Amino acid sequence: MKAHDVTFVAKDLMMDEEAAAFIESRNIRSSPVLQVDDVLLYGQDLGPKKVDELLGLE
Repeated sequence: MKAHDVTFVAKDLMMDEEAAAFIESRNIRSSPVLQVDDVLLYGQDLGPKKVDELLGLE
């Protein structure tokens, strides 16, 4: 995302209890997780093609 000059906020789930609770409340058991508006990508969905598509970088 840095390569495309996309602004983002990184959250450490070990240090940010609110962020960890948010992820847990959605039954997500893996990280990293990318949230863009109301869309969450994680696991196999978090590939470069899907991320580029979601961010409009295609």
